[in-house]
Amino acid sequence: MNKTLKTTLMLFVISLFLAAAARTFAFETLSPDAQLQITIFNVGKGDCILLRQGGKAMMIDTGYIETAPMVLSKLKDMGVISIDCLLLSHYDKDHVGGAGQIITELPVGEIYGPNYTKDKKAYRKYVEALKDKNIAPHILTEGAVKFHIGGIGVALYPSIMSEGMVSNDYSVICVVTFGEKRFVFMGDATDKRMTDFLRVCGPKYDFMKLPHHGMFLRNSAPFKELLKTTNPEYCVITDSPEYKDNKGLLLMLDVYGTKKTCQTRHGEISLTSDGQTITMEQTPANGQ
Repeated sequence: MNKTLKTTLMLFVISLFLAAAARTFAFETLSPDAQLQITIFNVGKGDCILLRQGGKAMMIDTGYIETAPMVLSKLKDMGVISIDCLLLSHYDKDHVGGAGQIITELPVGEIYGPNYTKDKKAYRKYVEALKDKNIAPHILTEGAVKFHIGGIGVALYPSIMSEGMVSNDYSVICVVTFGEKRFVFMGDATDKRMTDFLRVCGPKYDFMKLPHHGMFLRNSAPFKELLKTTNPEYCVITDSPEYKDNKGLLLMLDVYGTKKTCQTRHGEISLTSDGQTITMEQTPANGQ
């Protein structure tokens, strides 16, 4: 075989290898396991959010005591057998209520929560489950806490402490980064919390879970400033048909440039991202 033919064959083999490698890389990038999947459960006027990526799972809030069996059943159907990270944004019953049962029934890794306590049934059940499982949660005091779960970056922003704070003032704001996309979960952030967060949030978020189930936001100056600063394309309101539909807020979001808004009053919400794009879909609630 002459030298020219050998060189031609070698270049051909190398080109095949590179093409195969490119196809493999593309397949891995688009693999469902590599995508970020976010499920926002329909727990009424409460929060229970699951993030999955690369075989890892993070939960933000746990809904009510009464909705915990439904959430656990859905987790089982989804093949989720453990939670790597649980964030409780604050300790109101519609956020911490299911924590006790979830911690009891599933292995839970790291747990994060704000720096206060609450003498209410839902919080007490959470504390009892921590003791039973011998888990010491991370209590967030000041400054952002940052870490990775699978391929997502997580930043937790606790409240700035001051006198006279109510439970919602303690809401831990969670920012998730995946590829080029950024997601922010606002808990039940009050005007005070939104004002604090505006100092550190930076521009442009692609998705926002609105604070406090959309309540009191239409006339909130800090919320309007937050929308202008972050300019989210996708928004979710965790609300319930038991409460009046906030059509004025939906109109305001549209005016501020939000491309799509979903409400859990209409059913469970799912988001999928490959790090460059986001899709948001909704499963209609029964009877809708």
